Amino acid sequence: MDCPGCETTLQRATYEELRVFQCPDCSGVLLNLNRLPQIKAARGLSTEELQEQVESVGDDDTHKRIDCPRCRAVPMDKLKSRQLEPSAELFVIDVCKPCRLAWFNGGELARLQLAYESTPKALAELQMQLEAESRTEEEEAELQENLARLSANTGDGGGIPCLSCSFMSVVSLVLAVAIYFLYRFFFS
Repeated sequence: MDCPGCETTLQRATYEELRVFQCPDCSGVLLNLNRLPQIKAARGLSTEELQEQVESVGDDDTHKRIDCPRCRAVPMDKLKSRQLEPSAELFVIDVCKPCRLAWFNGGELARLQLAYESTPKALAELQMQLEAESRTEEEEAELQENLARLSANTGDGGGIPCLSCSFMSVVSLVLAVAIYFLYRFFFS
């Protein structure tokens, strides 16, 4: 596959521990859209490293539609970055819907990650991760004990009461009341 921007052969690469295709010349990245949530939430690259990626490449956004590097069947659609991450500054990402591939010009993927990292959801995830990493063995054992106790109290082992069982209980109760009133109506 060739880079849609500079036509250099794309190389297999690892980005945030996930396989992608990257252009060695312009640093553009081709990836499956299914991997985007994992990449956005990954913490392998520091904020400083992401910022360096953003600053190391120019703004290559173009309004010209490019062909998908994989299928070359149809020009890729232009998608606004805010459709993939609402907090992102506005730039354009090229997407091939049939292949489910996205082309990020050099630095754009890092820009998307930086935008995500500043959201309340990402900050809460980071806080939970830091708390989990700082737990002592005793605290971890106590947490596991509490989870097991909670699971035992619900009776199904899943930690959450069974909604279908609750629904069936309500239906059974309603039917029992209906049968009672029908019985009284016909046999009184």
